[in-house]
Amino acid sequence: MTQAAGEAQEVRRSFGLRMVVAVLGLVATFGTSVLAVRALDARPAAGFLAVLGALMLGPMVGRLGLGQSAIRAISAAPGPGEVAVQVVAHLRAVALLSLLTAPAVAWLATAVVQDDRGRVVLLVAAMIVLETVRLTVSDVFAALGRIPWSVAATHHSRSIIALVAMGVVVLASGGSTTLLTLLTVYAGTSLALLAVVLSALLVGLPRRARGTGRRWWAPMLAAVAAGAWLFTVELGAFLVGRGDVWLAGWAFGAQDALEYSTASVLAMQVTVLEGLANIAIAPVAARMWAAGEHARVFRLLSASATLSTAVTVLAVALAWLLGPQALALYGDGLGDAAPTSACWPPAGSAWPSAAPARCCSWSPATGGPRPARSPSRCSSPSRPRCSPPGSAARCRWRSPAPSPPRCCSAPTWSPAGAPSAAHRCPPAT
Repeated sequence: MTQAAGEAQEVRRSFGLRMVVAVLGLVATFGTSVLAVRALDARPAAGFLAVLGALMLGPMVGRLGLGQSAIRAISAAPGPGEVAVQVVAHLRAVALLSLLTAPAVAWLATAVVQDDRGRVVLLVAAMIVLETVRLTVSDVFAALGRIPWSVAATHHSRSIIALVAMGVVVLASGGSTTLLTLLTVYAGTSLALLAVVLSALLVGLPRRARGTGRRWWAPMLAAVAAGAWLFTVELGAFLVGRGDVWLAGWAFGAQDALEYSTASVLAMQVTVLEGLANIAIAPVAARMWAAGEHARVFRLLSASATLSTAVTVLAVALAWLLGPQALALYGDGLGDAAPTSACWPPAGSAWPSAAPARCCSWSPATGGPRPARSPSRCSSPSRPRCSPPGSAARCRWRSPAPSPPRCCSAPTWSPAGAPSAAHRCPPAT
């Protein structure tokens, strides 16, 4: 087998295995978020979704670009001894940086949490450290060509294990639990997975590389310097793709933050294929670049970008069409988070400050109205039944009164939560 054929086979094998595990991981992530939303109240559930975002940003900050740096350094290493030195140097650097940065990231991510926030911050910080080290181990395995172990150390594998563990805990607790309990289970699964993959990695390293040595810090500092410039790219990608969930936790109320966070978590899944392709081709591209085959690297990256873009467009279309159905699994109160929902107030209506911001939404996917199912979304005792925009009959009012009035034209709101007298008609006969 030629070198080019071997590299192509490695890319196909890595991408295929990662795709299978990623699909299962996406389903597990979705199931985990559904489980959390159903088992927790609005504010803790929003906090759990924000923690999922922290498990993306935390490793980016803690690794400071060292994941990609490890792939490049290990792929270009001249021999097993240098490979071992680079592995240990990158793992040490990642562990130290993560210990320094994880508490700050955890504190920012838990802005929406109120109960037991101190313990939640400590637990999330520990989860970030575990996640950071394990993802670096995955990159090291990828650089070494040990694809199954690399896939086993990814966050997709962790999500699958965590879903099973969380499901058992929620069922054992009768369908309701606390944020601290779910995070403890999540951290336990992450710790167990890290212990397994780290043991598999360190068993094959020479003892000399695992020792401290007189200048053990020199390779570590060199690794940090090499990876720091890659950090800005990773940080920018996170802030664009996941930082909005944190902003929602700071700026919105509990229900609005939950709706926005749920929609954002689902929407970001369209970028998974791009990430899988990047991870699969990175070790091969690094070896090509080190060998001076720059033209082949550019062709490989161009083909990957074209495929990822085409599939992402299809994924966006599917998210638009299937968003309401997916969000329905979260339970009542999250209909407004669907990407196909558009809130429309009746034309000409005036909403006082005490009135709710929305009482119904229009769904192009179903061709009809979708009343808000959460009581917090519509605080008045009289709730409108919506009609399509532009129709003659705007709404018919539901009221506990024996003879509910009908709304003949675009209503205005009175403080009592019912149409003003100017828009009332005689009772229907």
